Amino acid sequence: MRGFLSAVVLCLFAWSMPVQAMAPAGSSNVELAEVREMIKAGQAAEAIPKLWKYVEANPEDADGYNLLGFGYRKNGQFDLSKKAYDRALGLDPEHKEAHEYLGELYLQIGQLEKAGAVLVELGLICSLEGCEEYEELKEAIADYKEGKK
Repeated sequence: MRGFLSAVVLCLFAWSMPVQAMAPAGSSNVELAEVREMIKAGQAAEAIPKLWKYVEANPEDADGYNLLGFGYRKNGQFDLSKKAYDRALGLDPEHKEAHEYLGELYLQIGQLEKAGAVLVELGLICSLEGCEEYEELKEAIADYKEGKK
């Protein structure tokens, strides 16, 4: 009887899990990794429709919205980029890369103070272990200030 109850509990647990959690490990990450490379290669316009399909299928995935924001930013669509980053951060308020990219967006549109505020937030998130995203945004802000002098 104990084995039967354990099996029932396990089945109920698996049934209640989100579909993304049951997908093979890395299946969605592979798609996102490919799209990230497209954006980095200057193909943001081609990546955006793929990202929309992804976020429609995975509406609770902050990584998808973060990359959508990245694609829009690299495509010069700053308002849409901001909305996508806001959505990513709404889903995961401690999403380090979304904070970094939002800060870079603010620099790109000339809002140094807002980028600095994002750096402070990111610093709080990274305070215990430090993180690459904090260092990259800090460096981007320093570069921005040097270019403005």
